[in-house]
Amino acid sequence: MHDPWHLRRNRIDNPMHQDDREHLELEKLQNEGRKLRAEAQKFVAEARKLRQEAFWYPIATGSAVVTTIVGVMALASKL
Repeated sequence: MHDPWHLRRNRIDNPMHQDDREHLELEKLQNEGRKLRAEAQKFVAEARKLRQEAFWYPIATGSAVVTTIVGVMALASKL
C-alpha cells in the first residue's frame, strides 16, 4: 500500500507542504486586505471631494445669479 518510500517520493515530487500552502494563502489574504484598504481610502477621498463640492456649489451658483442680476440692472439703467 503506502510504504515510507512512497510517502517520501511524494514529498519530493510535490515540494509544497502544508506550511507553504498556508503561507501562500496568508499572503493572498494580506494582499486582498491591502487592496480593500486602498479602495476604502479612495472612497473616503471621493466622499471628501463631494462634500467640498456640495459646500461650494451653492455659493458659486449664487454668485453667478447675483452677477447676472447686476449686469441686467446695469444694462437696463443705461437704456
